Amino acid sequence: MRLLWVTSMFLVACSHGENKGELGIMLKCWRLPGQLRQVEASQGGVYGIGLDNLAAKLVGKCWSPLDGDMKHITAGLTGVWATDLKNHFYTLEEDTWRKVPGTLEQVDAGGTGFLTGVKKCHLAFCAEVVPGSLDLSWTLIPGKMQYYSCGPLACWGGELGIMLKCWRLPGRLRQVEASQGGVYGIGLDNLAAKLVGKCWSPLDGDMKHITAGPTGVWATDLKNHFYTLEEDTWRKVPGTLEQVDAGGTGFLTGVKKCHLAFCAEVVPGSLDLSWTLIPGKMQYYSCGPLACWGVGEAGEVYVRTGVHAGDCVGQTGTVDSKVHMAKVEVSSDGSVFALSSTGVPYERIGISDSRPQGTGWVRLRGVEPIRSLSYDRYTLWLVNYAGAIRRCIKVSIEK
Repeated sequence: MRLLWVTSMFLVACSHGENKGELGIMLKCWRLPGQLRQVEASQGGVYGIGLDNLAAKLVGKCWSPLDGDMKHITAGLTGVWATDLKNHFYTLEEDTWRKVPGTLEQVDAGGTGFLTGVKKCHLAFCAEVVPGSLDLSWTLIPGKMQYYSCGPLACWGGELGIMLKCWRLPGRLRQVEASQGGVYGIGLDNLAAKLVGKCWSPLDGDMKHITAGPTGVWATDLKNHFYTLEEDTWRKVPGTLEQVDAGGTGFLTGVKKCHLAFCAEVVPGSLDLSWTLIPGKMQYYSCGPLACWGVGEAGEVYVRTGVHAGDCVGQTGTVDSKVHMAKVEVSSDGSVFALSSTGVPYERIGISDSRPQGTGWVRLRGVEPIRSLSYDRYTLWLVNYAGAIRRCIKVSIEK
């Protein structure tokens, strides 16, 4: 029986046959145990990457771990290969990963006697594989590719898009914030709330913006006073902010009047914040573990790298963007998302420790114009202009 393996977090194995009436293919599927974010099947073997980035292979009906955190795995005629979260790549020898010189963001082993992969800046390469040797001589493939895959007859590549699969949640919000497993929001009536199960639990106080991160939960009210949340009670902090962000490790950032952005180190147990001016005019500012991202007065996007508790300002650089952005949001794992001035959502791709500014924007498809978004633990939370709330997962597509 020929099987098609499909994962959208849950894993299913499917067989297919022709629909004789109208040309098409009907799938008959069976659910398998476990949850994956990528599955790979070749030469009778089935491999996967779990939601925790752990690589595994299917043995009978159980997943057997392959020691090592990976982001992409491939199997084919040249063996089993994988790339890790830092774009190092490996080959599997007797269920043990052996590191290969060089870096790849995506690798494919489907070619007969050769390997292909995509490196930074969307450059695709191929290399002949000599049995017993890991000395690969890479040849550039013309064109810009974000994904590349080969088989016995041809190789296919294309620009990667992202489709969203979403589920509606009860209630209506005008802002949503998710971090470290918690989800918070500001209702259409300006009431702050947190998600408990499937219900929104009010947090007493009218607010206009809320943020959560390593330094806790913070919010600004309609008069630009700002607060920190302690045991579900708001505690007022000296000073004013129009927008606040808690995504930085050990520091807080915010935008005050006249589009001036500031940052301050957070000392546990103290609300005495000493603010440092961040150069440039920003209307929105958000931080993560690798960098801070800001939106300028004209919608231009800036990224500041090298930020940490001892230096929350960092160094700056402009990100090339053909689309004017209204907001940029950085998640706790370093992922970066943005909303255009017309509410179109984007994700920044190509982000790594060595390239925290990434390589480009990819549009997120399958949703209407969005007012607010937040990403945490592989889940994208969206609020549209009518206040409807959606919980979404990403599904990669080639176009």
